[in-house]
Amino acid sequence: DKVEKRADGCWIWAGGTVKNSTGKLFYGKFHIGAHMYLVHRVSWHIFHGDIPDDLQVDHKCHNTLCVNPAHLQAVSNKENTENRAGANENTSSGVRGVYWHKPTGKWRGHVRHEGRQYSAGYHRSLADAEAAVTKLRRELFTNSLRDQ
Repeated sequence: DKVEKRADGCWIWAGGTVKNSTGKLFYGKFHIGAHMYLVHRVSWHIFHGDIPDDLQVDHKCHNTLCVNPAHLQAVSNKENTENRAGANENTSSGVRGVYWHKPTGKWRGHVRHEGRQYSAGYHRSLADAEAAVTKLRRELFTNSLRDQ
């Protein structure tokens, strides 16, 4: 009774939530006694079994309130980081890994992977820069579902 099944396939948790540092709803939660449980992890456990100690439960749909087990995957921290939903909220381009490079008057693309920054070049159009960073992520990442 705490799950709303939507047409897009997401099962949205309608119970209690945990908020992130900016105050946005982050994960569904519930309490049994003094212990708090994150509902996406409970959903994984019910449908798939124990979560290995070295893995995290990632939302393939990028909706952190979704508890549909078909939308969840057990991944490493590296894979979870790779499967981000998109650009940071403070980006001027609105595109992950692309920003305006004032000295050249072009869009610059870059991808961070395993502590290193890789260049996707300088581009006259935002669309070309976005295509370049998407291609580079496909080459470097193992779990960037939005770039498939």
